[in-house]
Amino acid sequence: MGLSTGEDSSKQEGLEDLKSNLEMYLDHLNEAKVQIQSSADQTEAALESAMAAVLQQVSAALDERKAQLMKEVADVKNTALKQAESCSRLAQEHLQRTEELLGSLQSGDSLEAKQMTAEAIEELASQLPAPSSLPRPALQLPSSGAVLAAVRQLGRVESTVTVAGYEDDCDPSEGDGSYRLQYCYGDANKQTSPVFHTAYEGPETSTLVRRLQCDVIYSFRVSRQVSAGGAWGGWSPPVTGATTLPHYEWSPSPAYSITDSGRIACRTGDGGDTYTGGDSVIYSAGAQLRPGAALRVAVVEAGSGCSDEGLALLDGRPDQGEDGALIGKGALFVSATGEVYVNGRRRQMRLPPLQAGSYLTFSTERRDQQTTRVCLETGDKQVVYDWKTESTDLWLAASFNELGWKLMLE
Repeated sequence: MGLSTGEDSSKQEGLEDLKSNLEMYLDHLNEAKVQIQSSADQTEAALESAMAAVLQQVSAALDERKAQLMKEVADVKNTALKQAESCSRLAQEHLQRTEELLGSLQSGDSLEAKQMTAEAIEELASQLPAPSSLPRPALQLPSSGAVLAAVRQLGRVESTVTVAGYEDDCDPSEGDGSYRLQYCYGDANKQTSPVFHTAYEGPETSTLVRRLQCDVIYSFRVSRQVSAGGAWGGWSPPVTGATTLPHYEWSPSPAYSITDSGRIACRTGDGGDTYTGGDSVIYSAGAQLRPGAALRVAVVEAGSGCSDEGLALLDGRPDQGEDGALIGKGALFVSATGEVYVNGRRRQMRLPPLQAGSYLTFSTERRDQQTTRVCLETGDKQVVYDWKTESTDLWLAASFNELGWKLMLE
């Protein structure tokens, strides 16, 4: 029986559209599988190459260090043997004179005419160092556990999502176009009318989307404008992704009111408009800044700002109540007036002062087992410090005596 009504015709068109969409989805899915395999192959090759290079560098560094230590062993040995040889000559001389005196006594000669008496020889002999006191080479090495732990933490594999515009075949290097990235909550492919929000619009082909919730699925899509003022191209198919990293947040403090799931701290004091006592320091909820990550502090509202107020990274959380600990050992402190202190020592480079609307970004990378490279960026100025730290993950702290400061973590 054929289709004879408008309703049946509409159903047929809908099914045909659905069929086309499903076929297109399967095509895109096959392309994604090829891209996943290609990315995996490239990543494996890069990993092999990187590890081979690291192994070669480590081997060369070990050989160099071994040669240096062997030279130090030889230096200690030669110095000790020279001291032993000198002592041996003196002991031989004292032995010879002692034997001469002993021979004189046995032959009945008088010792008074001898230039050196037995007492004098005994006195000189007593000044010779004990053989056990001569230096000997010894080796001190760090525990293999610490070295192996650093090796086991070398590198990190990340799961990344690439959002590509299927309807845009233009070369990104051509023209002066822009990109628009949007996201929505959940899987847009399973929603009837997903609500998208614009996360970025501009010329860059990559961007960092902030303020995403941990373990929550988001959908992303992108469109391209080939030339300024021109029409925007079609949207790419939505791609889903999620972050497994918890967002930065403040720990509760009686001197600050906390809002926005812990992201915003306002210096009020016990939730009121005045605060006259207690600790003016607030800490992050933990050692949340990891190597390779960035933490941006947005100054939403600001006071006048003093040199003893500001933000700090901490190599371990100090005891509460010690405001001065933020400008001491184990702390990298940026004052509200722009001074930078590393382990209590003021550095020459200054940053712009903290004020409403400004941002201070902390980014870190681990240089070796004992050194963290910290990059501070605010406005158009950037400074970098190599900081000796015991911990790889760092705390954030803020100290403001004046009421009204409002800080947001991103």
